[in-house]
Amino acid sequence: MLEQILPPPAAPLAPDADHLELIRYDLAHVAEGRALRAAVVLIRRAAPGDREAWEAIRRDLFIRTALADAADALGQGDVAKAARVCADACGVSVEEWADETRREMAAKGGAL
Repeated sequence: MLEQILPPPAAPLAPDADHLELIRYDLAHVAEGRALRAAVVLIRRAAPGDREAWEAIRRDLFIRTALADAADALGQGDVAKAARVCADACGVSVEEWADETRREMAAKGGAL
């Protein structure tokens, strides 16, 4: 139902499109684990640079985690910084984080 009132998902930005999808996956995974369906929909659809949407996500989900900084970076439209935050939270390089997240996504059936 919420999906009916929100605009369609934002088109990913090149060249960060791959990382944006992976960041969305990481954030949505946490939201799903907390049974926060509305947050999952917003994570999937909020455009980088939409400060209000990403602040809402940050406040609802990640106020005390490293992923709060990823949501803040996306609110500023900085996909590369958000990817670095996710990688740092895992203790790996951005490339290693991206590879591992892609493997995890594939194991769970692909996209968000």
